[in-house]
Amino acid sequence: MKILKVRFCNINSLKGTHEIDFQSNPLSTAGLFAITGATGSGKTTILDVITLALYNRIPRISERISKNSISKAGLLLTRNMPEGYAEVLYECSKGAYRSKWSISSTRNGTLRDYEMEIAQEGSGKLMDVQRRDVPDKNSELIGLNYDQFVRAIILAQGDFATFLKSRNEERSKLLEQITGGEIYRELGRKAFEMNKLHGQELEDKKRLKGDLEGRLIPKEEFSELKNKLNEAESTLKLLNKNKESTQASIQLKKDIEQAENILVALLKEKDTLFHKLELFQSQYGEKLKKNNALIPVKDKLVEWQQENKKAEETSQRIAKIESTITELKSRVNEQKTRIGKLTSDFDSSPLEALSEFERKVNEIERLIESTSIKYSERFGTLESIVGNLPFEVDLSDLNDFRKTIEMESKEFNSELINIKSKLGEELIHNPQERLIECRHAAQNIVLVLKEQEFIDQFNKDLSECQKETETVEEKAAKLPQLIKEKENQVDKLKSSLDRQMLELDAKKLSASLEDHRNHLKNGEPCPLCGSTSHPYSKIEKIEIDDLEIEVRKHQDEYQEEYGRLVNMKALADSYETRKAELAKKKTELSQDINQKELSRDSFSGKLPQRYQKGNPNEINEVLKDHIKDLERYSLVHTTVDKLSGILEQVNMCMDVNSEILQHKESRNKLYDGPDSQKEIRESRELWTSLTSDMKNSEDAKKDFKNELETTVAKSKTISVLISPVIKSLHYEDEYSAISDLLSSEEAARLYKEESDLKMQINQSETKARLIEKDLGKQKERDTETSIEDLQDKANEIQSRVITEQESRDNLLTKKRQQEHFLKSIAELAKEITSLAERNEKWNLLNKYIGDAEGKKFSTFAQQLTLYQLIILANRRLALLNDRYQLDIPEQEEDDSLSIIDTHMGDLRRSVKSLSGGETFLISLSLALALSDLASRNIEIQSLFIDEGFGSLDKLTLDQTIDTLEKLQYESGRNIGVISHVEAMQERITTQIKVRQNGQGYSSIIVQ
Repeated sequence: MKILKVRFCNINSLKGTHEIDFQSNPLSTAGLFAITGATGSGKTTILDVITLALYNRIPRISERISKNSISKAGLLLTRNMPEGYAEVLYECSKGAYRSKWSISSTRNGTLRDYEMEIAQEGSGKLMDVQRRDVPDKNSELIGLNYDQFVRAIILAQGDFATFLKSRNEERSKLLEQITGGEIYRELGRKAFEMNKLHGQELEDKKRLKGDLEGRLIPKEEFSELKNKLNEAESTLKLLNKNKESTQASIQLKKDIEQAENILVALLKEKDTLFHKLELFQSQYGEKLKKNNALIPVKDKLVEWQQENKKAEETSQRIAKIESTITELKSRVNEQKTRIGKLTSDFDSSPLEALSEFERKVNEIERLIESTSIKYSERFGTLESIVGNLPFEVDLSDLNDFRKTIEMESKEFNSELINIKSKLGEELIHNPQERLIECRHAAQNIVLVLKEQEFIDQFNKDLSECQKETETVEEKAAKLPQLIKEKENQVDKLKSSLDRQMLELDAKKLSASLEDHRNHLKNGEPCPLCGSTSHPYSKIEKIEIDDLEIEVRKHQDEYQEEYGRLVNMKALADSYETRKAELAKKKTELSQDINQKELSRDSFSGKLPQRYQKGNPNEINEVLKDHIKDLERYSLVHTTVDKLSGILEQVNMCMDVNSEILQHKESRNKLYDGPDSQKEIRESRELWTSLTSDMKNSEDAKKDFKNELETTVAKSKTISVLISPVIKSLHYEDEYSAISDLLSSEEAARLYKEESDLKMQINQSETKARLIEKDLGKQKERDTETSIEDLQDKANEIQSRVITEQESRDNLLTKKRQQEHFLKSIAELAKEITSLAERNEKWNLLNKYIGDAEGKKFSTFAQQLTLYQLIILANRRLALLNDRYQLDIPEQEEDDSLSIIDTHMGDLRRSVKSLSGGETFLISLSLALALSDLASRNIEIQSLFIDEGFGSLDKLTLDQTIDTLEKLQYESGRNIGVISHVEAMQERITTQIKVRQNGQGYSSIIVQ
C-alpha cells in the first residue's frame, strides 16, 4: 500500500486548499522526508487527513467522526469555514483508488452529515458504495482495518513506550490491540461456550434415557400382559360375531315391515295415475283430434296468417309516414323564417344567407381576437413587473390600480427622503459599498462577542478547577491516617483468623479417626497398633460445626474490612490522578484564554475606524440599525423606479382595452347572442337535416306502397290453394280453421303428458310385482322370535363388547407405551454415542484453549507474537544501537520486558530503568518491527513516524537517521518523519514545512 497524493481543504489550522503529491519531485525521489513546523502548527493534521479520508477516524480521538463531535469539540473543520474535505489517492495490489471525506454547513450555519465516496483512479466513476460502507471498502482494498493501518503505517511512539513498561497482563492486552489479535480471545471464549453448550445437550440426553428406563415394565410382567391381550382379542372377536348375527335378524324384520308398507303405497299410486289419465283424455282428447286433421294444411294456414299480418303492419307504416311528412313541411317553413331573422336576409336561400352572415361575424371576431392578444401581451408585461412590490396588488380594475400606484409612489418618495436624512451623506454617498462594509463589520463584531463569551466561560471553568483542586487536596490529606488505621485493623483480624483456622484443622484431624474407633471390638487386634484392648473406642463425638460457623463469620468480616482498605487506597490514587488532571486542565485553560484574547483583539482590529470605540454590544446594535436602514434605502429606491415603469405600462393597457370595447360594440350590433358560431352551425345543420328527412320520408312512403301490393297478392294465392281442404273439414273460412290449430310446443307438451301418465302406470305395476316376490323370500328367512327379544339380546352383547374393549384397550395402551419407551431408549443410546464422539473435539479444544474470558488462548497467541516481535525489533535495534537487546522476562524477574546490556557483560535489567532517549530508540524499533510484521502479508510502501526524536543526543540522532535512510533504501518505502528537532531538519533536506501566520492559520511548503 502506498500513499500517492493528499488533498484537503479547511482542516484544523490549515485553512484553504492544500495538496501534497508524493509522486512529484522532490518527494518522489527523496524517499525519506521530514514534516516540520512549530508545535501546534498542524504537522499531525496531515496524518489526520489520511485516516479521515480512508476510515472517518483520526488517531487523536477514539470514536468515529460525526457532525456532533465536530461541532461540540471544535474538531477538524477550520474555524468559521462553511465546508471542508480530505482526499487521499493511494495504490494497492488491486489498483489505484481515490477516497474522499467531506462536510459542509447549511445556510443557518449548522453542519450537515459528513459524506464519503470512493472511485477507481483512471475511470473517474464513483463506486456504488454507500457513505457508511466506504471505510470497510478501503479496509478490503488495502488489507488493513483502521487500527492495523495506524499501527503499521502511522507509527505513534507513545503506544510502544507504554507497551515496553507495562506488566505482563497489561502488555498482553496492549499487544492484542496493537496487532489486532482480538480474534484469539474470541476463539478461546467460543471454544469454552461450544463445549458448555454441547456438553449440556449430552447430559440432557443421558438424563432423559435414565428417566425412560425407570418407567419400563419388567420383562415377566410385559410377557404376561401380551398373553392377556391375546385372550381379550379372541373373546372380543367371538362377541362381535354374535352381535352381527343378532343385528342381521333385527334388520330382516324391519326390512319385511318396510316392504309391506311400500307395496301398499304402490297400489294407491297406481289407482291415482289411472284417474289422472281419464281426466286428461276428457280435457284434451278432442283438441288433439282436430289438430291432427288440420296437419296437412297447417303450414299454408300459418303462412296465410303471416302475410295478412304483414299487410296490416305495412298499412299502418304508410299512415305514420304521411303524418311525419306533414309535420316536416311545417318545421321547414319555421326554420326558413328563423334563418331570415338571424341573417336579416329573407330573399336568398337559407344556406347562402347563413354563409354570408358567418363571414361578417368572423371578420369582426378576428379584429377582437388580435386586439385581445395585444392587450394580453401588455397586461402580461404589467404582471411581470408588478411582482415583489412591498404592498398588495389588485389588477382587476386598472383605474383603481393606477390611482394606487400614484399614491404609493408618492409615499415611497417621502420615505426615501426620510432615510437619507437619517443615514447622512457619508453612508448615502455609495450605499451598496457602505452596506457591504457594515455587514463585514457586523460579522467581525459577532466574532468579537463570541470570543469574549469563550474567555468568560474559560475564566469560569478556571475558577471551578481551582475550587475543585482545593476540595480534592483537603480530602486527600485525611486519607493517609485513615488508611494506616484500617491496615492495623485488618492485620489484627488476619492474626485472629489464622489462629481459628489452625484450631479448626486440628479438630477436623481428630474427627477423622472417629469412624475407625467405631469399628474396634474388644478381644480383636487394632489394625494400627495390634492391641486387643481399646479403652478409647467410645470417645464422645467431636463437634466442629459451631467452630466452622465462627470461622466463616470471621472470614466475612476480614474480607469486608480488607475490601474497604482496598477502596480507600484506590480513592487515594484517584485523588492524586484527579489533582494531576486538574493541574493540566488549568494550564490548558490559561493557554485557551490567552489564545482567545489574541483572537478577539484580531477581530476587533478589522473593524472600520468609526466602529472601533465603545461597547461591542452597543456597536453591534448600531451596525444592525445601519444595515437595516441601508437595506431599506436600497429597496425603496428600487421600488420608486419600478413604480414609474408600472404607471407607464398601465396607461398602455388601458388604451388597448378601449380599442377592444369598440370592436365588441360593432359585433353586438350584428349579433348580440352568446355564441354566433354555434347558432350558425346549429341552424345550418337543422335546415340540412329537415330537408334530408323530408326527401327520405317521401321515398319510404313509395316503397311501403309497393310492398303492400305484393303482400295482398300473395295472400290471395294461398287462400285459393287451401280453400277445398278447409271446406271438406266443415270450416267456414281460414280464421275458424286457424283457431283449432295447436302450436308445435303445446301439441308436443300434451302428447308427452299423456305418454308420461301411461309410462308411470306401467312402472308402478312392475315395482309392485318385484316387491311381492322379494317379500315372499324374506318371510321364508324370518324367525319366530320377536323383535323386542332380539333387541334385548343385542343390548346384552353390546354391553359385554364395551367391557371387553375397555380391558383390551387398557392392555394395548400399556403395550404400545412399553414399545415406545424401548424405541426411544434405543434412539437416545445412538444419539448419546454420536454426541459423545462429536463432542470429543470440543472437549479437547476447551482443554487446550478454552476459558470463559478467552484469556488462555489470547495469552498464548500474544506470547508467540511477542517472541516474533522482539526478534524483529532486535534486528532494527542493532542498526540503531548495538548496546541493547530486548528479551522476555525470566520467571524470577519483574514481569515487564527486559533489556540485555551487551556493553555491561550482558547485564539484564528492566526496561523501566531506561532513560528517555533509550526508551525512544527501543520504542522505534518495536514500531518498525510491527510494520515489518504487517508487510509480510501486505506490501507497505508508505511509513510515517510521529515525534519522539527530541530525547536523543546528537550521536544517537545521527544513527537513527542513518537507520531510517538504510530502511528506505532497502525497502523503497516513502518514510515521513514528523519532528520539530532542528538537527533532524538539517539532516533531512526534503521537507514538508508547516508554517503559521499571524492569524492562527498555517500553510504548507514542499521543498
